[in-house]
Amino acid sequence: MSLADDVLDLIGQIYEAGIEPRLWDATLVRLGERFRANGGMLATTVGDSNQLSFSSEFGAEPEWQEAYNREFHKPELNPLFPAFRRTRPGLAVADWMVLPKQNLMRSAFYNEWSSPQDRHAYLGLVTSAAPQAVGAIMFCRDPRSGDFAQDEVALLQALSPHLVRAVGLSRHLGALEGKRRLNDALLDVAARPVIVVEPDGRIVQANHAAWRILDAADGLLVRRDRLAAARPADTSAVRRRIRATAERDLAACEAMAVVRRSGALPYSVAMTPVPVAAVGLEQGRVLVAVFVADPHANPPDIASALQTAYGLTPAEASLVELLAHDTPSLVD
Repeated sequence: MSLADDVLDLIGQIYEAGIEPRLWDATLVRLGERFRANGGMLATTVGDSNQLSFSSEFGAEPEWQEAYNREFHKPELNPLFPAFRRTRPGLAVADWMVLPKQNLMRSAFYNEWSSPQDRHAYLGLVTSAAPQAVGAIMFCRDPRSGDFAQDEVALLQALSPHLVRAVGLSRHLGALEGKRRLNDALLDVAARPVIVVEPDGRIVQANHAAWRILDAADGLLVRRDRLAAARPADTSAVRRRIRATAERDLAACEAMAVVRRSGALPYSVAMTPVPVAAVGLEQGRVLVAVFVADPHANPPDIASALQTAYGLTPAEASLVELLAHDTPSLVD
């Protein structure tokens, strides 16, 4: 493989890791091999401290990482870290470019943390910077391999824009995944059955209460991944309502009855458009939330749902429930 092909292959692997963050470990190792490194890390600071949160690394034992987080990030012990942090994001630098090498080799960081791990030279770049956070990628190697040369710095600089973009993409995807998990958790603690569907009735998500109704297939059910009803006429009516609600027809949002096979009282079904921007979904996507009320169901335990969703104590949850219902006893 030619040098150009090797670099293009590295760039492809970097973007694959950006889209699928679990691949960063393998990508970091591959980059480390290219720079003859015996260790590497992709890291971010935590809050407004100088402590690093290692999101990906190789070549270091956990106890050494813990020692770094505890002590060796401190400027009085580690002159490299603050000097490195002052560099412009995206600028590849070797240790000798940001401080005299003898200053590094005289430091407690070098003699008590770096040298015992057979680490002598460092090469890296800041991937992002903010008032209270910084992201970085760093490689190190042993004394036998010597300092990183200018051509190696140039190679990392060539890879820099791709690393910065890919790391940023991973962080963005991570934030969206966190938001999705939060939305799923809040949906599942909701006492009332909720089903989220596409305009054609295809089910996107449903909470536990809704799946109990759908699995029972008494009045509402799933047919070919789409929301349906026990009676064909109700299926048609439900899907017409879903399409109309997706088109912001307010009349379609009013509750409708769905007959049940068991002969029990019908379900009451109401709908509303989902504000996709508020829940982190792509712009232009249209979703509809379908709310189901079962007249035979026990009254929802709002207090328990509040405890689960917000970590309230039983007393706090009961107080919130009373306030929500404007109970006269609170006024007495």
